[in-house]
Amino acid sequence: MRYLADSSTVIRVIREQADPWVEELIADEQVAICEPVLREVMKVADKQAYKRLQTQLLDAYEWVPVPKPAWDLVRAMGDDLAERSMHNMFSVADYLVAAVAIHYKLTVLHNDKDFVAASGVFPQLLQHRITEPLPSENEDWLGQESCSVDRRVGGDDSGTGPLDARQALQDRRVLVDPASFGRRHELRVLA
Repeated sequence: MRYLADSSTVIRVIREQADPWVEELIADEQVAICEPVLREVMKVADKQAYKRLQTQLLDAYEWVPVPKPAWDLVRAMGDDLAERSMHNMFSVADYLVAAVAIHYKLTVLHNDKDFVAASGVFPQLLQHRITEPLPSENEDWLGQESCSVDRRVGGDDSGTGPLDARQALQDRRVLVDPASFGRRHELRVLA
C-alpha cells in the first residue's frame, strides 16, 4: 500500500469520474482509506444505501487506522499553518488525513488544492492530484508540482540530524518526529 485516498478521490471514484489509473491502484490494493475519509464519504449516503456503501468501501480499499499520535501532528500542523494565516484551509478531517499519511508515509491522492498548499509547508506530506497523470515507477517525482519537496531542507543521512527531503522522498523511509514540525520544517529520522 502506497497511497491514502482523500474523500475527494473516493467520491470521484463512486461517481465514476476518476481516471482509470486511480481505479487500477485501488484494484491492486495500493490505496487505503481511514476513518475520517470514511465518515466524510458516508455523508453522501441515504439511510437505505448507508450500510451497502460502507461495506463496498471497506471491501474496495485497504484500511489504515488513525494512529494515537495523529492529534499531536494535527495540533503541530495547525500551529505552523496559523503562523502563515493558512490554518483555515483544512477541515478537521483533512488535518487527520494529512497526519495519517505522514505517519504511515503514504501519498495522499486527492482533488483538493489545500493538500498542495500544505505540502509546500510540510515536505513530509506527500500528495498527488488525481486529475494529473501518475508518474511511472521509473519517473522522477521530484520537481513536479504534484509532489512538493522543500529543497531548502538539508542535512545529513546519519539518522541523527535533519534528513534531506529529496533523499527521503526517493527512499520512502522517513518516520516523522512530531517535534520536527517546528519552524524549521525538517524531516528527522527516528531510530
